[in-house]
Amino acid sequence: MRESCPDGFNLVIEGLARFCAPDENLYRRPDGTYEPSLAPVFYNPEMVENRDITMSLLKAILISWGKEFNFLDPMAATGVRGIRFALEVANQSGKDVNLFMGDISPIAVELMKHNLRVSGVDSIHNISIQVNHMEANEQMYHLRRSGVALNYIDIDPFGTPAPYIHAALQSVNNGGIVGITATDIAVLEGKYPNTLFRRYGVRGVKSLISKEVAIRVLLSFVLRAAAIYDRYVDPLLSYHIKHYVRVFVKVFDGALKSSIYLDKCIGKMWHCPNCSFSYFEKLDYTSQKEMKCPLCGGDMTIISPLWICDLVDAKYVKETLNIVEKMPWLAKSSLNLITMLSNTITSAPVIRMTYLARRFKMSTPPRNRVIECIKSYGYEATLNMCYNDGINTNAPTDIVTICISKRGSAST
Repeated sequence: MRESCPDGFNLVIEGLARFCAPDENLYRRPDGTYEPSLAPVFYNPEMVENRDITMSLLKAILISWGKEFNFLDPMAATGVRGIRFALEVANQSGKDVNLFMGDISPIAVELMKHNLRVSGVDSIHNISIQVNHMEANEQMYHLRRSGVALNYIDIDPFGTPAPYIHAALQSVNNGGIVGITATDIAVLEGKYPNTLFRRYGVRGVKSLISKEVAIRVLLSFVLRAAAIYDRYVDPLLSYHIKHYVRVFVKVFDGALKSSIYLDKCIGKMWHCPNCSFSYFEKLDYTSQKEMKCPLCGGDMTIISPLWICDLVDAKYVKETLNIVEKMPWLAKSSLNLITMLSNTITSAPVIRMTYLARRFKMSTPPRNRVIECIKSYGYEATLNMCYNDGINTNAPTDIVTICISKRGSAST
């Protein structure tokens, strides 16, 4: 029977995929919470948005792709990501798809082979499948040496993705995409400054906008790593949700363009730990100046080197949103996340109303009123995707000050 699962595993449905995953009841912490890392094969149902958005982005990209597409998940575990890609994206696409999957665990390798049969992926005519028992970096370099032009690589480890970034950036084809997940959030957000510097080469401390900083730390690390190989990256989608950061970057060849991107997109962020106001600046290793916050007058701190360009590509976000709306099996939270990304300005840091209001000794103003006020002066302003009290705006400080105060909008 195709749908039977080994002992200790249950049949799970996610998206259009049917596959065997560890029985959650067998791997719970003392408080009753399911702990995926205790299971013999890792599967986290809480990461459904991660996989949903991967499918929708790849579906949008595959529409205009050439005839052949090479997909690699070198940490496949149950194989759910590759299986969903086959069923929701590659199937009926008219493209020839090569699906490469692997894992360092022999148990995971046998399970994903079983799941390929359970899901029926092994019988889809336009999909070729190769499963390897290999460590992730080993598999990426092996495929590179074999001459496989990988168009998409998914890096989704338990913890930091840092040890796998160099192999991925070297192995993906020119113009290909790397999807990266990081769950070492406390480090990325600056709670452990020494580890942040050691792991990602960024100096900083935990800030009032640490969730956004975490995204920018990861993108900074990826671009600087790519530059070593005369390559550069463009972010397609980037977000922070639940307990992880997720970025999708398109990777290109070009030493000159790499230098341009380093100069343009790697800088420093001045951050006020009193009111949350922040702004970007180009890197200047000779300057040791101290800065006062232009909004509240408090001392500002520096986080550097940080990604200071846009976190998303508006064109790809809109295309992905259109695709998500045509995939009714995706989680509602995934649609909400993409919708939020499509309406967010990411060229400037987030400002948090709670801390601004506290600094100015006033009640927290409604975000929508502040946004409408800023727009009335001719500037852009949007809700922030990371914080319920955050806004993103390109308005200068005097306009922000006016709009958070009781003076209201330009029309009053």
